Amino acid sequence: LCQLNLLPPLFLVLEDEALAVRACVLQLLGRLSRLNPAPILPSLRRVLMDLIIELRCGGDNDGSREAATKLIIVFLRVEALQRLVRPFISSIIDALPLVNVAPRLMSVSLEALGELANVAHSSLNPWLRQLVPHILENIQDQNSSKQRVSLSTLGKIAFGTGYVVSPYLDYPQLLHQAAEILPTTKRAPWDLRREVFRTFGILGALDPDRLGSSTYKTRKGGGVGGGYFVEMEDEDNISDSRRHSALVPTTGSIKRGTDLSLYHSTSLSPAQFSGGRSLSSGHAGTYSTDSQHRAATGENLDEVLHRKMYKDSDNDEPAHLYMYEQYAMTAQPLSQLPPARRLSPSDEDFYPTVTVQALMRILKDSSLSNLHGMVMKAVMFIFNALGIRSVPFLKRIVPHILATVKNCGQSGLREALLQQVASLSSIVHENLRPYLPAIFDVVEEFWFSRHLSALCSLVERVAAAVPDDFRKYVPLLVRQILASVEGVNVSEWSSSNNASSEIERLELILKHVQGIKHVLGEYIHLIIPALIQLTESLIAPVTDGVRISPKSGSGICHVAVETVETVTILLQTIELNSNPLDNNIKSN
Repeated sequence: LCQLNLLPPLFLVLEDEALAVRACVLQLLGRLSRLNPAPILPSLRRVLMDLIIELRCGGDNDGSREAATKLIIVFLRVEALQRLVRPFISSIIDALPLVNVAPRLMSVSLEALGELANVAHSSLNPWLRQLVPHILENIQDQNSSKQRVSLSTLGKIAFGTGYVVSPYLDYPQLLHQAAEILPTTKRAPWDLRREVFRTFGILGALDPDRLGSSTYKTRKGGGVGGGYFVEMEDEDNISDSRRHSALVPTTGSIKRGTDLSLYHSTSLSPAQFSGGRSLSSGHAGTYSTDSQHRAATGENLDEVLHRKMYKDSDNDEPAHLYMYEQYAMTAQPLSQLPPARRLSPSDEDFYPTVTVQALMRILKDSSLSNLHGMVMKAVMFIFNALGIRSVPFLKRIVPHILATVKNCGQSGLREALLQQVASLSSIVHENLRPYLPAIFDVVEEFWFSRHLSALCSLVERVAAAVPDDFRKYVPLLVRQILASVEGVNVSEWSSSNNASSEIERLELILKHVQGIKHVLGEYIHLIIPALIQLTESLIAPVTDGVRISPKSGSGICHVAVETVETVTILLQTIELNSNPLDNNIKSN
């Protein structure tokens, strides 16, 4: 079964609709890889990469991310496939959906995280601070299944990474959250309570002194899980009171609230705290002299002690405490910034700098929004004239333009600003790299608005200007494209008045996919099925349970042809792998 000519059918079954069948075939291929690893492991590595990409870009409605997560769990559990997972630990952690997802997907993701800890061991340490808060958040959930999976994941992480005892100190709420599940009055299932005990056993015993609190509060309750405990005083308070009773004389005139640290000085003999009863004749003379001096001056014991403690200590104090002139002066720190360069009309950048600064003052003023369009025309005229010499002005212009795009309420102005940014990218090229995060934040925010045409043009210009840095934002674009394609409901077009706008929007997305086809090679397995499903719905849409073919020459037929053309272009961009097994699979 592990021979080369028998493997293609097994890999074809990995595309089966039933998740259980795919999982069984994956386990079988893992066992066969021990016998013939050369033709099997490269293809399985490609399968794992496709699953990670599906986790990043897949949608939540069709359950594709949940299925991908479960198949990754199979990779983690099959011992023969674990060596394929280790190079992708970072990618899997970044792709796992742990925030704002459905409960089922969250439980599966936590389970995958626990299995990953069993494989990665100490390699998971750099992400502990990032992952543990998500686990603690799910422990607080009311769903017992999520609680059980979260506790199991925490135990596996602690066991695999050696992160024991420290979680109690790094997250003080952990002990309280887990212990709240144990009382039978909470009516928690036994398997959940058993998971709490198991997790406590893995995390290890905790020294109460290291927890930072030794105060025991009364826990009131009843039934089997309740109990009553004596409320004890804090150990620090007990030790302080004992020290106070041991040092303070019983017949002294020390006032209440005096700092007791004065009585620990080694320069004072025990005879001075004995109320006049000296331990030696030398100390008695000293005490009698102090008593006579206090009786003559009217000083109490506190003042005498303070004088003895700090006598002749002024010589060691800084001079500025006693010199008003130095004490009142405040040192001004030296600036680390270079001094501002003074421009003169003879400088080459004088007039562009003055002009750009004046234009930016207008752009920042919201009351002059009617002039913002003219400002951008002037800025683009300056950039076209300067060419690459305009790069120093980017930090003054691009952030303000993007902020205006987000905050302005005029759709026409926003459209014009997006077009200007697209034109700007073709002038400055790779110098636009520092502003890519802000640009794609704008793309994600306004993708489903009426500015799709300007956004597609902007993305294509950025892809041509900064190709290397653009690739890290491709998953974001794929998510937006899939959401737009999968959200099309052709059956509602006949009964709505916005059918033409929907058709126009879909055509824009298809043209955009063709424009960035060179960076979509890793995401073909996600985009092509969505486009084929869209084609089927366009060719034979279902209306009131009846399939009705669209009229020839209509807008729907034109979009269907455009969709098939897009699929053809994407298939042509796939580079054929030199692996004969992959060629056989594609030929079948």
